[in-house]
Amino acid sequence: MLYDYVISERAYEDIDKSLEYISKTLANPKAANDLYTKIKAEIHNCRYYPYSYPDCSHYFIGNTAYRHIPIKNYILIFRVNDLDHKIEILRFILNSRS
Repeated sequence: MLYDYVISERAYEDIDKSLEYISKTLANPKAANDLYTKIKAEIHNCRYYPYSYPDCSHYFIGNTAYRHIPIKNYILIFRVNDLDHKIEILRFILNSRS
């Protein structure tokens, strides 16, 4: 069953800053566009199978309520709200382990 999703203001800011950095500072708008396309695709996939993504218990948050999606050099962190049948996208951060 398809989950709805909501992107937190903080996640929007994270994504916007990451794309702007790649596009303007690194002067690579194509890479920024490719990353944006990948983010949209992963969110779409997550809406169908949110529990197929690993939790964050052993990664870096230490909480099984949070799950993550590796996207290139970034990590998209989300939580599944089964009560509202919704994916809550919380953060999009640079993966310092990559």
